Amino acid sequence: MLLLYLGIEATRIFFGSKGNLCQRKVPLSLSLALTVPAAALAVYYLLLQTYSLRLEAFLSAILLLFYGLELLLGVLALLSFSRCCIPGTGGAGAGAARLVWHPHIPVSVLSHSTDPY
Repeated sequence: MLLLYLGIEATRIFFGSKGNLCQRKVPLSLSLALTVPAAALAVYYLLLQTYSLRLEAFLSAILLLFYGLELLLGVLALLSFSRCCIPGTGGAGAGAARLVWHPHIPVSVLSHSTDPY
């Protein structure tokens, strides 16, 4: 049972980090889908395990709290990855000027430029 939990958790973390760093919906969705069996195993270790220490129950409860937080933030990340603004279509931010920040140019120069080009 513990080896199954290890395999699910390693795969879930791999797909979650890959999906988040590359801003891809499919790996992040797989990670969120694998959170459900991982949470089920955490519930098993919390409630159904025959011999359990209080420390194990406490840590499993904290783990379930983090799984819930991860599901919430993962869904929000999926929503932000699926939103896309195509220039010229009149979507959010259409016609707005784009301010590009550069580390070596002060912001005052960028916003109050007198350069006609």
